[in-house]
Amino acid sequence: IDYRVASPSGSLLSSDLNAGSIQLGNVTIPATGGWQSWQTVSQTVTLNAGTYSVGIFAQQAGWNINWFRITRL
Repeated sequence: IDYRVASPSGSLLSSDLNAGSIQLGNVTIPATGGWQSWQTVSQTVTLNAGTYSVGIFAQQAGWNINWFRITRL
C-alpha cells in the first residue's frame, strides 16, 4: 500500500480491513517539511483473495493524506 502524505513534524497512521477485524499495521510518516510537501510512504501486506473494506486511522495527529494506492506485487 502506498500513501501520499505530508507532515511538518512526522506522525503515525495504521491501516485495517473490515472495520478493524484485520489489522495491517502501523506506518511511520516522516517529517516532509510542511502540510503540502508530499512524500509517498509504502507498506507491504499479504492478503487472501476476497472483498474488503479498507480503513486508514490516524494513530497520531499532524498529517495530511492526498491519496493511497493498493497494488499487487
